[in-house]
Amino acid sequence: RIETLPAPCIMTKQQQRRGPKLIGRAVLLLLTIAVTLTFLTNEKQAIFVIYTNAPQTSTTTHMNREALVAAAAHSDEVTTHHIVQSSSPSGGLNLPTPAFVVGFPKSGTTSVYRFFNCSGVVTQHFCSGGERRDHPPCRYGKMSNCILQNMAKPNRTMLQGCGDYTVYAQIDGERDTGGIFLPQHFHLDRLHQEHPDATFILPLREPNEWARSVVNWFQLKGKFIKEYTVKSSNHTPPARGRAVQFLKSIYVEHTAFIQDFVLQHPSHTLVQFNISDANHAGNVLAQAFGLDTAQTCWGHYNLAREKANSK
Repeated sequence: RIETLPAPCIMTKQQQRRGPKLIGRAVLLLLTIAVTLTFLTNEKQAIFVIYTNAPQTSTTTHMNREALVAAAAHSDEVTTHHIVQSSSPSGGLNLPTPAFVVGFPKSGTTSVYRFFNCSGVVTQHFCSGGERRDHPPCRYGKMSNCILQNMAKPNRTMLQGCGDYTVYAQIDGERDTGGIFLPQHFHLDRLHQEHPDATFILPLREPNEWARSVVNWFQLKGKFIKEYTVKSSNHTPPARGRAVQFLKSIYVEHTAFIQDFVLQHPSHTLVQFNISDANHAGNVLAQAFGLDTAQTCWGHYNLAREKANSK
């Protein structure tokens, strides 16, 4: 309730000084209430599916990060009001290119590669130098090695001489020293500097499912643990029997990192989807990029090899 002072009343100097402060506090209180109501209104929704360089409102909720990632991974709905055409599409697609898959290995990179390749888009996976092969042997070497070599030299960009692709489905790769090179996490700032308008693609799985997939995939578990304990001062090797929990935590951390990065750098577009639901994943990618290949080009690969390796 706001009351006006009677005309004859004269405010003291102290009241005049307090006036703006009280108004400021009232405005802050109203903003706090508005933000809280926004969170409560969206509490049952998954985290954002797509951010574009148009102004957006996050649908992040009170849930912890792991619960949010799991909710997104199980979401079967696309928040279509977030899917809008970018102001600077390129490469014959609705969204800016190049597009980079910024999810971790074992999160559908092969499926994304085969979706775009099937759709007639020049797409990279694992190999470099313009080669379209998605697994070794690579005629011109691995993409991760090409990037590492460029980063070790002055005055070279990360992708210089690595091949001209519209979609880069796998820029990470195993190191010869035993770890795994993850430029989408540890060098995202540089990727942003060199490609400030790029589209980021973030395929998601339920964190526990992803962690167990990594454990069952050859020596990938140890490579992740080594990379994080060497590159990040916030992580130490997990105790015996705690590897799955360690992997879950870095997966949730990375997902939050990508989402927050796009919020802080709105020149990018983030396309995020659940790889476990074939219809959902194919529809999100097709609708976001302006393709009509959702039903014919999306599949879930590597499951057979993963199951065989776990035996």
